[in-house]
Amino acid sequence: MIKAKIGGIHGSYTKILLAVCLCKGIGFAASSPLWVKLFNRSKIFSFCSRVPLIAALFPTLLILSKFNLAFVFVAYLLYGVMQGGSELGWKMSGPVFSKDEDSAPYSSINVLAVGIRGGIFPYFGALLLLIKSFDFVLIMGGFLCIAGSLSLWRSGKKYTLQATPSTI
Repeated sequence: MIKAKIGGIHGSYTKILLAVCLCKGIGFAASSPLWVKLFNRSKIFSFCSRVPLIAALFPTLLILSKFNLAFVFVAYLLYGVMQGGSELGWKMSGPVFSKDEDSAPYSSINVLAVGIRGGIFPYFGALLLLIKSFDFVLIMGGFLCIAGSLSLWRSGKKYTLQATPSTI
């Protein structure tokens, strides 16, 4: 059996593949109905602030997986849960902000933000990896997720857009 050593995580490629594909898919599918219920009862900023909070757990669990491979499975299960909320927030933010108008201009901001993130943060992470360590990069990513969650939560105090059941 071929073993993988990725950032100090010791496990077979098969086990890591199972964690990434199976656990992430189960987390996504199992949590999606719960995310929809939460979305219908929440303000958009409050809803969206929960997603990066869950994402912040992911790097912590990957660091812990050096000690026990089970943490990789838990990490990717939670990643799938986070991804379920992220997809819903991503797809519904345009209609929520646009109300009865065309949501395309609002949704295009999401695409722009992802493009900027994809153009900057992989290089920033690689630079940090060269200067520091794998764990440092993961910890910084977790802190950025927490900062994003706090920013969204504070915005929810300022703006009171309610996600309505008619938008889903």
